[in-house]
Amino acid sequence: GRPVWLGYTTVKYAKEMIELTDEQVLKDALEVFRKAIKEDASDAKKGSARLPRVVRYHVANWGKDPLAMGSWTYVPKGGMQSDIERFTNGVPDIGLFFAGEFTTAAELGTIHGAYMSGVRAASQAMSALEDKTSTTSAS
Repeated sequence: GRPVWLGYTTVKYAKEMIELTDEQVLKDALEVFRKAIKEDASDAKKGSARLPRVVRYHVANWGKDPLAMGSWTYVPKGGMQSDIERFTNGVPDIGLFFAGEFTTAAELGTIHGAYMSGVRAASQAMSALEDKTSTTSAS
């Protein structure tokens, strides 16, 4: 495989990023990465760079997406734990279950939360199907 670099940004930069081109975002990201590995931009010119050449990149700018309007769940002041729990519990009577990091209070806004919520929702759906099957068989 090839090395992959995945980066996240602060809220402040995300707001600035909306106005930038993908090329400008890449340039900023590389600057941050160089600082992290303590490499000077002139090192690349001297041939002593440790940062590999970028072959391909993709910038996901959720702030520009009018449907997403950002990339994580945000619980505003006054938001309730019960709001999250409603999604966590789903609507079992009609077999509707939700997955996504927004459904896991303890892992809100994380990839791990998204994954675990998928496992949970699948389990809920399987249980609902088993209950429905056993009820139908008993009739």
